[in-house]
Amino acid sequence: MEITTKELTSLTESVSYLTLKLARLSDDTNFTRLSTVQLWKQLENAVAGLEIRIDVLESTLSRKFADSHQEISELENALIRHFADNQQHIVDEVASLKSQC
Repeated sequence: MEITTKELTSLTESVSYLTLKLARLSDDTNFTRLSTVQLWKQLENAVAGLEIRIDVLESTLSRKFADSHQEISELENALIRHFADNQQHIVDEVASLKSQC
């Protein structure tokens, strides 16, 4: 079986074409791999940033809740004192009115 120059040229062109296709496929694969790694790192950084924000928000919310609870307790105590003072004032007024009669 003899291979003619034309057939040899055709085979050479086919091999060259396939070699180029393989090189492009390899380049595309490498680009995809690098892009995926880069996107993965960006995603990790974004998640880390969100975790930090969540921690800060949780801390702030806990602190504000504790502050609000303290303020409510102080207001409750002030209201109780005010009520007791008013009750005592009414008792004193009634006693004063009784003594005048």
